[in-house]
Amino acid sequence: MAFSPETLAKQVKWLGTLAHVIPWGLAQKPQWLVADVVIQDEYTHDVILSCPGGDGSVLVLDCT
Repeated sequence: MAFSPETLAKQVKWLGTLAHVIPWGLAQKPQWLVADVVIQDEYTHDVILSCPGGDGSVLVLDCT
């Protein structure tokens, strides 16, 4: 993983919308790509990001 868990938690803390998550993920080296989006209701989605070139880590973010 490119970040320690603490550093990663600080970075994703501010990614409240899908519009913020996607550009952030693409800007990382290696990139975090959207693997799936799980619709919870009309406003809330769980976004699952994976790091294909990394160590198999995934991020699951609750986005509005």
